[in-house]
Amino acid sequence: MLTRRRSRGTWDGFAGEYYGRFTELCREHGLVTACESAGPVILNWMLEGLLMLLIDIRDTGDIRLTDRQAGVVDSLLAESDSLRWFIRENIRRQDGADLSVHEIVEAYAHYCPERGWDPLPESKINNQLQTIMLDMFQVLRTNNCQRDGKAVRGFRGVAFNDREAQP
Repeated sequence: MLTRRRSRGTWDGFAGEYYGRFTELCREHGLVTACESAGPVILNWMLEGLLMLLIDIRDTGDIRLTDRQAGVVDSLLAESDSLRWFIRENIRRQDGADLSVHEIVEAYAHYCPERGWDPLPESKINNQLQTIMLDMFQVLRTNNCQRDGKAVRGFRGVAFNDREAQP
């Protein structure tokens, strides 16, 4: 615990520099009264947090997250690459099969809300889809997938993993 010298009104040692800066910030923001009474408590709380951070970095090389925090981070990262995640989880190689771009976009539009994600706009999906399909399955987009007697854009040699993923 930090103690204050009554004779000079200063902090001892290491914390003195930080307490001085802390009180400067209080004055700058018009919080002098609050800082004078709560300042030592707040400073101790900040130093305890710093110590916890330094221990985390020493032990793990990073800030230690709770399982919930790690889940939020993982979900945000997955959402940022949601089309790739959707394709990885729902599409597979299958000779003789094909999927239209429309079928993929529609299934993706159902997939994202189930995970609490916002789907990409259709223009971005169309821009990314060719690259991801080529990267993951080595298939190029074709303009000759047959649906209802019409040729539509799609990909040959791939199918949905199961009926649930289909729109």
